[in-house]
Formats: sequence, C-alpha cells, structure tokens
Amino acid sequence: MEPKILTGKTVEKILEEFCREHKIKADDIQYEVIEKGKKGFLGFIGAKKAQIKVTSFGIKQEIMYFLETLLEKMNIEFVDIEESETDDSFNYHVVGSSDPGFLIGKESRFLNNMQYLINRIFEGRPDTKRIYLDVDNYKERQAAQIIRKYEPILDRVVSNNKPYTLEPMDGNIRRVIHKFIEGRSEISTLTIGEGKMKRIVVFPKGYDQTKIRKRSYSPSSRRPNNNRNKNVKDDNRSHAKTTTSKSGFKPRKKPYRKPKKHSESDAE
Repeated sequence: MEPKILTGKTVEKILEEFCREHKIKADDIQYEVIEKGKKGFLGFIGAKKAQIKVTSFGIKQEIMYFLETLLEKMNIEFVDIEESETDDSFNYHVVGSSDPGFLIGKESRFLNNMQYLINRIFEGRPDTKRIYLDVDNYKERQAAQIIRKYEPILDRVVSNNKPYTLEPMDGNIRRVIHKFIEGRSEISTLTIGEGKMKRIVVFPKGYDQTKIRKRSYSPSSRRPNNNRNKNVKDDNRSHAKTTTSKSGFKPRKKPYRKPKKHSESDAE
C-alpha cells in the first residue's frame, strides 16, 4: 500500500482512531512518527498536531483498504464490505452496492478481473492467501445454479458406483463443484487435462484413482482428430463447386472428348 499520513492531537489518539476504524490492533500497524505534537501554552498557543505515516497495517486490512479505495475511485457506493477467512483464502463481500451489475459485468467477467488484479498485487506477500471477491451474494446464487445442474450426475455416480467425467469447464465452475463434493462422504473428485481442457472426474470414495489417470491419458482414450479429414473434405468440395452467374444460370460443363489421331492418309 502507499504510505498514509494521519494527523491528530497525539500519536496515541491517532492510533486509537485508526485501529477502531479498521478493526485491528496497534501491534499490527507499521508506522513512522513525523511529529509528536505539542499542547502549547494554555492549550493552544504554539500547539502542534501529531502526525504519523502508516506504511503497513496487516495483509487483510491492506486488502480491505485497497478494495475500498478502488471502489471509491470508480464512484461505486456500498453499505459495507464483509471480510472472512478460511484455511486457504481471504473472502471479501461487497454489500449494498449502488451498481452491482457494473461490478459483476457480463458473465461475471468484471468481478473476476477485479479478483485477479487483487490477487496479483498481493501474491508476493508471505502472509497472503487466495483472495475471493463477491458482490451482493452473486457468487453464492451462481454456485446454487451450478449445483442444481450437476447434482443429478453426482447422484448417478453414487447409484451406479462408477466414475463420471464432466465436460471441460471454467476454473470458477470447477472450484464450486470441488467445494460442494468435499461435503459429501460417498464421492470424491479429481481434475484431469490441461489448460482449457481441464475436466473433473467424479468417482465413488475408495475407487482406484490410478485407473482414472491411466484411462484419461491412454492413447485409446483420446478422441481422433477429425479436423484433418474435415479439411480434406472441404477442399474436395471447393474444387467440385461450379461458378454461378448473377442471374442464377450455371454454365454447362463441356464433355471431355478424346483428341482424334491423324493417320498418314489424312496428312496427304
């Protein structure tokens, strides 16, 4: 974060107010004293206010400060930002946004881009975790829709006692499914593939995962590349096409005639 200059009657009063505002302890703040402050004669003559420069005040508070500043720069009003923490993540939920549609964006792209930006800014810190953003419970509602779509498949894995490979999907959707299945005792998940072709395999608990990995990476399990055959067919079709005039008349092809051999008698 950029250093922040704070002014008050005394250094103690400044820290007390700052801690109350950001819900932190004074021990979490790193600061420099610029001016200790003076009471002055009779309490006002020659008095000087205290001034400190805050350089850091804890990773969670810095993320909160950055998010508040970012929303302020975008002229977005909000009621509150709720913060929570899990073993592997910091979660920030913007409540009562004045323009939730703008913050979320089409297919939640703007929200995901904001989340990506904040993660990149704080990723080098040793005390950081994965950072997740939400606006007015949007991701919670989206997660509920995803689960409703895939829940019948999960139940089928349980009833058939066989693994099922889902189609390639976005990382956010995969994360929702993984998290939901963590709460179920009878099935588990495994991610296979690379890049945009990453897929989730849902399998019964106790199923041999090595079979899944071998099957997913074996040559026989790979789909044939039909693009080459398709291109050949398209080329053949393009050669077979005939030109059509603007009037819609197709010129008739002249039949091929074998050239006539001239005999010696003809030459005479």
